[in-house]
Order: sequence, then structure tokens, then C-alpha cells
Amino acid sequence: MSGSSSIPLAPLTATRDGKLSVEHHISINIMDALAIMSGSEKSLTMKDVLQTFQYIYDQRIRGGKQPHLDKSVMLRFVSILMLIMKTTRGKLRKELTEEADQAFKLFGDFLETVEEFQKTVEEKSISDLKFHLKIDRRLDTPVRQEQAVRVLGLLSTIQKFADWKALVSPSFYEELEPKMADFAASSVGGRSSSDTTLPPEGVYYDVEAKTVLQAFHSDPDTGLSSADIGDRLEKYGFNTLPQPPAPSVWKMLWTQVTDFMVLILLAAAAVSAGFGDYKACVVLVIVVILNVCIGFVQEFKAERALSSLMSLEVPQATVLRDGKQAVVPSRELVPGDIVLLDEGAAVPADLRLIEAAQLYTIESVLTGESLPVEKHINPIIGKSRAVPLGDRRNMAFMSTGVTRGRGKGIVVSSGHSTEVGKISGALASVASKTKKTPLQRKLSKLGKWLVGIALILCILVVVIGVVRGNNLMNMIKTGISLAVSVIPEGLVAVVTITMALGVQRMAKRNAIVRKLPSVETLGSVTTICSDKTGTLTEGKMKASEIYVEGKKYTFSGSGEHPDGGLVVTSEGNNLDRNPDNIPASLRTALMICALCNNASITKGGEDENEANEWSNVGDPTEVALVVASHKAGLQKEFWIESSRLQTVCEFAFDSDRKRMSTIYSVGNPAMGLEEGAIIVAKGASESILKNCTHLTRHSDSGKIQYEELNEQMIVEIDEQGAEMASQGLRVIALALRPISSSSSLDIKSSNDSSLSERDLAFVGFIGLIDPPRASVQESVRVCHDAGIRVCMITGDHAATATAIAKSLGILDPSKPTDGLVLRGEELDLYEEGDLATLNPFPVVFARVSPDNKLKIVQALRSIGEVPAMTGDGVNDAPALKKADIGIAVHGATDAARSVSDIVLMSPGLSVIIDAIIASRKIFQRMRNYVIYSVAATIRICLTFAILTLAYNFYFPTIATVIIAILNDGTMLTISKDRVRPRQTPDTWNLKEIFTMSFAYGIYLFISTLVLFILTKDGADSVFHQKFGLPVIDEDQMRGMIYLQVSISGLATIFVSRSQGFSYVERPGALMTIAFVLSQIAATLIGVLGFGGYPHNGRTDFKGCGWAYALAIWIWCIIWYLPMDFIKFGVTALLRGHWHIIPPSFAAKINRSIHPQGGRKNKKGKKVAKPVIVVQ
Repeated sequence: MSGSSSIPLAPLTATRDGKLSVEHHISINIMDALAIMSGSEKSLTMKDVLQTFQYIYDQRIRGGKQPHLDKSVMLRFVSILMLIMKTTRGKLRKELTEEADQAFKLFGDFLETVEEFQKTVEEKSISDLKFHLKIDRRLDTPVRQEQAVRVLGLLSTIQKFADWKALVSPSFYEELEPKMADFAASSVGGRSSSDTTLPPEGVYYDVEAKTVLQAFHSDPDTGLSSADIGDRLEKYGFNTLPQPPAPSVWKMLWTQVTDFMVLILLAAAAVSAGFGDYKACVVLVIVVILNVCIGFVQEFKAERALSSLMSLEVPQATVLRDGKQAVVPSRELVPGDIVLLDEGAAVPADLRLIEAAQLYTIESVLTGESLPVEKHINPIIGKSRAVPLGDRRNMAFMSTGVTRGRGKGIVVSSGHSTEVGKISGALASVASKTKKTPLQRKLSKLGKWLVGIALILCILVVVIGVVRGNNLMNMIKTGISLAVSVIPEGLVAVVTITMALGVQRMAKRNAIVRKLPSVETLGSVTTICSDKTGTLTEGKMKASEIYVEGKKYTFSGSGEHPDGGLVVTSEGNNLDRNPDNIPASLRTALMICALCNNASITKGGEDENEANEWSNVGDPTEVALVVASHKAGLQKEFWIESSRLQTVCEFAFDSDRKRMSTIYSVGNPAMGLEEGAIIVAKGASESILKNCTHLTRHSDSGKIQYEELNEQMIVEIDEQGAEMASQGLRVIALALRPISSSSSLDIKSSNDSSLSERDLAFVGFIGLIDPPRASVQESVRVCHDAGIRVCMITGDHAATATAIAKSLGILDPSKPTDGLVLRGEELDLYEEGDLATLNPFPVVFARVSPDNKLKIVQALRSIGEVPAMTGDGVNDAPALKKADIGIAVHGATDAARSVSDIVLMSPGLSVIIDAIIASRKIFQRMRNYVIYSVAATIRICLTFAILTLAYNFYFPTIATVIIAILNDGTMLTISKDRVRPRQTPDTWNLKEIFTMSFAYGIYLFISTLVLFILTKDGADSVFHQKFGLPVIDEDQMRGMIYLQVSISGLATIFVSRSQGFSYVERPGALMTIAFVLSQIAATLIGVLGFGGYPHNGRTDFKGCGWAYALAIWIWCIIWYLPMDFIKFGVTALLRGHWHIIPPSFAAKINRSIHPQGGRKNKKGKKVAKPVIVVQ
């Protein structure tokens, strides 16, 4: 990827042996490591890269050669080492790799030597370090144990990690204590844990409260001293949220008024007033006011999102200082302050709780959950690299409120570093840059083009006219009149009305549009970044299949209730709910699902309407297991009644053990159970299997038998579990062990889970899945057909995410190079520019936190994509605001809704697709009008300029105004027109629009010029000589030309609105009616003339008569028919293929125009690429 040499062959030269060179080489090898992880680098191995890192350390850092390195480089280096340190081999019984050991040694080397590396590690949470260091697995050999003790010892010299036991499981304390004491006595490297340096602000939910107090040098009873506050304010800053420049109402209004298109409309209004056309002036001013008001309201609402976060600051806080309780301004709080919380109080900063007495807080501002959350003071060790905000029960967050109880906490983050501050800062950064839609950008560019054309035209007409001897003032009026006609004054009105009606249509599809321009932008979306849970999947766990004794069974029906669901054999036979007919091995496995479980499901409610409804209580995973047992008639109540089971004790699931076990006494041996007691256990596959010594078998009578595990059995079990995991299932292992009644009481009295969860007998695996929504696969296919890439964002593991993405069609198994899978930890290591260079761009992001979403959006926008991002939480707000289209999904928080462009009222990807298709139709309508408007402008300007300059044929200004009024009135119905969206994301391709418009304009100008030439000679004209039509004078010709310009001009919209032949694509009824009525009016004016128009001898406007009206209609129809081929020809020249023409005919034309190019079919023949219409 980087092209660097992995292992230096000779010592680097002294001229390059500097700090910048070291940082450069580390950065290059970090990118190499990322490329190896993603699979895009094949020539290097991870071992090569790690050897290079070791070489750099040995030659250029060891011994104090480089004690200081760039903090940002060290941040990425720490992250890449942590990723490599936890790599394992094997499927279920995993072992650390040689590369993991190499990375672990490097971690210790840099921790001992480089200060910025130490500071970066200090910012990590204990749970994060514990998850990646995997100290427990590094104690199996003397070499590994030595390295583990060294790293633990170095970490313990940092105040935050002074208690090394927090990084190790309790079962290893006794073994490590003497070794750690020896290390401490040797005083090797690092810093003393008594260092008075203040720690960084951050997350401390995984640290003991006393350790946090020691780290911040604070006393829980007396708090900080007043003398400490000044130094801490200097280090940490004031406790205030980021303050972006306050938006000025007048500035926002001025921005709208000075928009280029608005200025053009104001200029047109001024000129109209100057010519005495006050009606046109009033209409234009109304359009300007409407446009300015809509834009101002939208921008004002957007700014309110950030302002609402600013209002979350708490004005005062109750603290302990100098041993006394005091009320101080919240902005003066510093990390280390002891804050007192009482019922009704607002939390003034992020606190690590040290006391909690029935303390409940409401955290809806951050999590969206409306129910109060009970708090405690115990440390929380997460299962993964990040614990969700809602699960940090020992923390109280800024801007949340206390609903009940009292508590005391130490400030660990203030101002910008709080969770609300991070979100506010990210919003401020993206809000500082106004986001213009493609339509706004292109209309501005279009306006500049039109102004340029108007000025050039005005000057040419005046100069040529004066040179030919015409009156200067008359020519100036004529030039200005033509210049004004260039301005499509109806454009803004048509666009606004079209989008407003589009909002109504999209609302019917459960998509509420909050910002009007988003209607157009949605049609331009090229990438949808969608959360998996709730949008792509149902967000509910369901038992999918179960494996026992070499056989597989699946489950039909819902995962929330057992109605209509059964157990299905591999042959497709349904098993009834009679326990006696259930195979004994399956019965035992489902017994564990039912008994090792605290969830429950019940049917019926207090209301009669709820008699057939199910409700559930408990963790979604456990609910799915309970439902699975119900589908076989083996629910917990059955076992308790039939075998007279009684609970002895339970060891709940925790993230360290990754398993749960429950002991029951057996009063009535039945269904294979023996007298005495039984231990049932479930948990992560690896956690259960490493504690299994036997395998269950069942006799013909159903009695459980136990067979000692051998290596071949372990391999088979390992492969089966891995195969289920590869399908995207969450695999849970099931095990049991029969014991005597006395042993069960001994285990209960010892309260030691290790006594319960050893020497287990493996029973089987059960695989759970969050089922995809029924319409998702079809929606993804529609997206791909429509040229939209779907990126899945999930917190699942990479393997699970990959399997789900393949099942949904997001990843194509037959095209492994079409998309990458990137983990959140890897995403953290990429700079925005580096992420944007990945080819192909990742389509699956696994183990992703909400903070990563903003980086994904920024990377997509930097490569020209138009991303839509979904989200529901307050942490998603920055990404939603930065994306071209922010979509707040069903059930999103108020914060997410307030910054989003679109709010979904029902879940599912199909709702988004429906909205995009509706938007593309709206876009097509607006594009049609722009093409018509520019073509009409070019045609009118050329026609009247050439007739004036070449033939001294003057056309009255009032006639062009009438044409504009009648045709624009018809064009307003375009918002209701029947259109077909294109197969690719919509883009405002000005080159195509101008080329198409110019071609139409020239063609229509020629049609008018030819008509003029054929009729201008009076009695010698072709129409009189050949067809016997009456002779008409110049004044009557103005009526004829007016009618031809009106009819043929409006025909342009019928051509541009269609993707194929316009005369076979029926327009909307309203447009048809409007066209007929407007052209009836135009015909009457053309036939009868414009009565009352002031005669000046040069621009008299008289009717041409009915005979010429009929001739003009025939003339316009004849010239209209070939216009579709102009459309096809322009498309072929610009895109390289013909547009909706029979493939055989198109192939011939393509071969004649592009003999060396074009797409080929399987037989090698060039074929057309017709548009695929998505309905």
C-alpha cells in the first residue's frame, strides 16, 4: 500500500536519523499494517511490519535516543498495537498468535521509553486495555508471563492504573502478587504512581472510585482546596460548552436576499417596473419574498439545533471545597471537584459517582430513553472496546437530571470533554460551514451563465442595431427587453412548488421532510449509510437453529412469541409440542435454554383486547431462548413441575466469565435427569468449551450419558460452532453437570462460580439472529439497480456483520473485491484522507461507535459521493448534520431529529428507498423545467434578435410577456406531472442541460426562421403560391410568429419530460389540460390579434386568421416529431450510448458513432444500454 520496504537491510543514515524520520517510518508501517488487515496488501505480512517496528525501536529509540514523538502518531501506533495484541488463531478454542506476542513486547518497549506513548495509553479506559492486553492468556509460559508482569508493572506506575488487579481476573491475583512485588522493588522504568501530575479528562467508569479520587488528588469528605482551582482551570479550562459564533438573524436574512438567483429576480423586477410592466414586477417580488422566507426559516431552524444544546449548560453546582459545602457557578467546576446531587438537581459536569443512595437520573437528552436510570458506584468492565452511555450506571452526565435519591460524584470531565460537549463541539464544527444542496449550487451557476448571456446579447443587439442606423434609445430598449427575457423568472416558483408538493407525497410514504431543499438532494444520493439494527434488521433476537449430537434443528415463527412457531428437523418435518415426542438430545438442550434464564414471556393482559397478545420481560437474548423452549413445549414451568426442580443458587452472567450457570435440586428424576442436583450453564462458546471435559450422549430410553472429550471431538465441535458463526449467528454454547445435593449446597455457601462452572459436559450450540426485515433484500437490490451503494454500520463483530451483509446482498460473495469490511478500531487509525483513498470503499463497518459515523461521512463527501446517514441518538447528531441527507430513523431522539433533513415515521430501508424514488421523480420534474426554460430563452433570444437585426422585423415586448405567462402557467403543472425516475443518482449536469437546451433552442429557432422566410414575401410567399393561403402583411405575421413560438416552445417540455419517445409517454392529466387551455388562448390571440395594443407603426400586432392558425399547428407538429432524435443524439454524444431505443437499432447506431467503443454482451456484440426504470 505504501510501497515501503518492510525490513531495513542496513542501519539508516545519520542524516535521516531524526525525530521526523522516525515518526515518518512509524506512520508508513501503520498504513502497511492496516492494508494487511484489510486484505489489500499481499506482498507483506504482519510479522514483517512488526519486525520493522522493532528495528526502529532498537536502532533509533531505545536508550533514550527519542524520548518524545508526535502525539498523533503515538495515538495511531497505540491503537494498531492494541489491535494486533488481541489477534488469535483457532475457531473456538483460540490461542494468541506470534504476532500478538510481538506487538505486546513492542507495547512494553514504547511504554517504558516514549512519554507521548505513555500519555496516550493513560487516556485509554481500563476495560479497553483489559480487552486488548489479554493478560490472563499471557500467563501460560514463562516468557509470556515475564512480558505480562513487565507491562503490568509499567502500567502500575501510571496513577490511573496503579491497581494492576483491575486488568487481571481474580483467579490470577495470587499467582501474580509476588512477581508484581518484585517488579515494584526493582523500580524499572516508568513513572512513580505517587506522581502528582493530574490525569487527563476522560472515562473512568471502569475504575474503582477510590482510584479515581487518588488520581485527581481529591478527598471525598473535604473536596478540593480553593488554592487548587486556579491551576486546574489553567490545565482543563472552564466548564462551558463550545460556543460557535452566534448566528445573526439579520445576517441570515441578508444571505438569503443576496443569493444570486434572488438578485437576478430583483433585477428583472426592476427592469419590468422601468418599462411600466408593474404586474410582472409585483409577481417577481412575490416570488422573491417567498423564496427568501423559505430559505430563512430553514436556516433559522437548523441553527436552533445547536442553540438547544447550548441551553443544556447548568448555571450552578453544589460542591465540597475546603471541607465546606458551597454553591458555585458551574463554569468554574474543575476535574477533581466533589459535586453533591439531590432530587431535582441538574448534573453540572460528567461525574464518576462515589456515593449513590437510590439515585436515579433521566438521560433522554443523550440516550433517548425516557425512563429513569438507577445508578451505583461499582466499576463497570465492558465486554468490548466501548461501553454504551446507557450502560455506564456509575456515571452521571452533564445536562441530565436527578429524578430521585441523592448522590455524590467527582468531576472527571468538564466543558468540551463531557459527552454533551463532544457532541456540541462536533456540531459546531460542521455547522460553521453552510451546506448547500446540489440544486442551490447549480442554480447559482446557471444564473451566472444566464446573466452573462443577457449582457452579451444586450450589447450585441444595441451595437449592431446602431451600426445599421437604428435609433440608439430604441435599440437600448430592445436590447434590455431581450436581456430580461433571458431570465427564467418562473424558475424559482416552479422549483419551490414542485418541492413543496413533493414534501406532501413523501409524508404519505412515512418520510417527513424538515428542510425543503432536501427533497431534491435525496434524489442525488449515491450512498446510504444505514444502521443495521432496526433499519436493515428487526432489532429483535430470534433463535434460528440449534445443534445437538451431530444434528441440526431450526425454529419457525417469531422470536418474540411462540405462536405459530415450531421446531423443524433438517428434513423439514415439524415437531409437535409434546415433550415425549421431542428427541432426547434436543430436549436436554432446550431444558438448559429454559432453566439457565431469567427472562419470561406471558400471554394476555388486563384489557380484553390484549387477551391474545404476548409480553416479555428480560434481556432480548434470554427472551429468544425462552421462546425457543416454548416452541417445543419445554418451558421452565414444565421442568419445574415434572421434575420438581428448585433453584439452589445462580451465578449471573458477567463480561469477565462470559457465561452464566444455575444450580437446581431435582426432586423427581425424569426426562433423563438424575436424583440430586444439576448445574445448567450457557455462554460464549470459547468460555463454555474451555470448561468442558465431557460430551453428552443420550440412550434410546432418553437417559443422559457422558463421554470424555477427545481431540477429534473438540475439532468437530470447534468447526460446527465456527460454521454457525459464519452464517451471522450469535452462537451460544450449552452445557450441564449432574452433582449431589450436598455438593450443590457447598457451592452455594462458597459463592464461587468456578466451582459451579468446571468439569462441564457439552450439550450443543444454539444460534440466534437479529432477523432481516422482510423487504430489505429487495430494497438493497433496488438500491444497486438505482446506482446507490448501501453501507451497513453495526456494532456486531466483523464476522457476524460480514455474514449478514452477504445475506442481505450488501456484499456479493461472488465478487470479494467489491467491498471491504472495516472495524471501528481500524477506522480510528485512518485519517480522513487515508480513508477516502480506500478502493473499493468499505461497505460494512463493524464494531462501530457513533463517533465513527462523522469520519465516514466526511470521507464519502471528500470523494464526491452524496451520502445519506441514518441515526437515532444524540451522538449521531454531528454525522446527521454533516451528511448531505441526515435521516432520523423511527424512534430517534429529539436531538437527532432536530438536525436531520428527513425523519422516518416507520422503520425499514424500504421507507428510505421509497423516499429516494419519490425524490428522483421530483428531481426529474425540476430538470425538465430547467431544460425547457433555458431552451425557450435561447430560442426567443435568437429568434427576435436575428429577425430584428437581419430583417428589421420588430416583435412587441407584450407578446413575449404573454407567451411567458401562458407557458409558465402550464409549466406550474409540472409539479403534478407523471414522470419516470432514472436508474442512476440524479446530478445537475450543466453540460448536458445546456447542450440539450441549446440543441432544442437552435432547432426551434430554425423552425421559426424557416417559417418567417416562407411567408415574408407576401404574394410571392410559398404558403400563398403552393397552398393557396391568403396573403398576410407584416403586422399579421407577428400574430403568426407569436402562435408558432408559443406552440412549439411548449412542446419542448413534452420531449424533455420523457426518457423515450415523447409521443408514447403520456403526460399527467393536469399538464395536458393546462397545455390545451393555454394553447387555445394562444390560438385565439394569434388568430384575432391583440386588441387595444398601442400602434406605433413598427410593432402592430394583428391576427393571422384561422387558415394560417391551422397551418401553424400542422407546421409545429411536423417539426415536433424529430425532436426526440435530438434528445437521443445529444445523449449518445455525451454518454456514449443511446437512450431507450430498441437494442438492435441502438446497436447499429452505436457502431456507426462509436466503432471502437461501447459495451459488449456475452457474445461480443455491442449493445445499447437502455435506462432501467425503478418504480
